[in-house]
Amino acid sequence: MVLAGDLQDTRNLDNLILRQLHVVFLKFHNEAIRQLRSNPPAISGVENVGSGTLFERAQRLVRWHYQWIIRHDFLPRIVHPEVWNHQERRIPFLPKPGESYSVPIEFSLAAYRFGHSMVRNAYRLNCRTKRVLIGELMALGQKAAPIPDDYLLEWGTFLDGLPTSGPQASSSFIDTSISVAMHGLSPSTIRLANRLEPPDPSNLPIRTLLRGARAGLPSGQEVADALFAQGKIKSTDRLTAGQLTQDTCDQTGSILRKIGLEENTPLFYYVLKEAELSGEGLILGPVGSHIVSEVLQGALEADPDGYLSRAGPNWPLPLWRFPSGARRKVNSLIGVIRLIGDDKLLPECDAHWRRFHLQPSS
Repeated sequence: MVLAGDLQDTRNLDNLILRQLHVVFLKFHNEAIRQLRSNPPAISGVENVGSGTLFERAQRLVRWHYQWIIRHDFLPRIVHPEVWNHQERRIPFLPKPGESYSVPIEFSLAAYRFGHSMVRNAYRLNCRTKRVLIGELMALGQKAAPIPDDYLLEWGTFLDGLPTSGPQASSSFIDTSISVAMHGLSPSTIRLANRLEPPDPSNLPIRTLLRGARAGLPSGQEVADALFAQGKIKSTDRLTAGQLTQDTCDQTGSILRKIGLEENTPLFYYVLKEAELSGEGLILGPVGSHIVSEVLQGALEADPDGYLSRAGPNWPLPLWRFPSGARRKVNSLIGVIRLIGDDKLLPECDAHWRRFHLQPSS
């Protein structure tokens, strides 16, 4: 069984997948402590990590790897190539003394919610549990108890290169079509600051649009015009009313035209639509890419204890000792999972995988 981690922080219990991902990083931290305190250290190249207690050094090492993976593996996968090339040449964000970094609401209430469109209605967990609906994933994640083996994830189902006893579950496209499951989640119990407002609906896309409207978010056109004025996107990168009202994968374009928002489009919808059109549903479009990449990189640069501030952008990744005895860098989430040994399958799932993959070729 797998423990939940810090059960007091309910963000770790949002769903069954996130809960087990949190456990992966707990194990990564424990492995950092084990390799740092061995004599001689099993890990090499950690001189830049700095001084402090064993716990502090391990904590910093895990955080730096997480930040490095976000910057070098995650962002290039979701950001439009032209925008990413621009971001690589950007001037680093340097906060003034005593100034804290704040996340703009254009990011938190709209652009970074693009992931909602990538969620499927249900997921296969392992060879025992072959279909779990999103609602059940949410309920199981919030249960303050050890996770039974029946619900342990085969990480190879979600990440290329790791073993899985069944088909992989690629994410859905980034577009305006959001799975049915996201339209009927459990009603939120969090009340708004304004008690005259109704509670947030269980329909997640509607909740996102309402929150954006209440917060006074700029429209997608206003953000695109601002980025164009700053020279960050081309004039042709801005979506036209005709593009926004196209019914590419669903009927939302016609609905946008019907309600008269084709010239004043909610930022959340605009980001999804441009990913659908210019990113072919695989990556963000120019506007979404700029918002997401600038905010995440700005947050990394503003961290005074992060690797960018302490070791610089060219920090050389340390060499870890893997279970096989090999010494390698950990430069992806897949690398973390392999290092801690969480790429193992349940015994009967492993037998299924071996029968499927190790059959002699005809």
